[in-house]
Amino acid sequence: MLESNLQMTHNETLQTRWHTVERQQLKILLSQLKEALQETDQLDPELARMASEVDADLHRLVQDENHQDAELGGRIEGLAADFAAKHPRTEALLREVADLLGKMGI
Repeated sequence: MLESNLQMTHNETLQTRWHTVERQQLKILLSQLKEALQETDQLDPELARMASEVDADLHRLVQDENHQDAELGGRIEGLAADFAAKHPRTEALLREVADLLGKMGI
């Protein structure tokens, strides 16, 4: 029983550390994404609105570890597809964010 409890505590500690690392990676990606969006010329107003909403959702996720948004990964994938042709750097960053969210179970 004690061994089982220790294993569960160890697993919970590893999971907490993993989520901390993922959140740090997400913060870095958010910073890079913000930079890429600022460098993007002639951003379509609809894409700018969508990017702003996703940015706000991602910041909420980084700040509140209990925040869950089951549709966020899909919205980011869709946004990445919209950016693909005209803004390849932004599209690549969005796909990286979506992949990281998938690893986080979001």
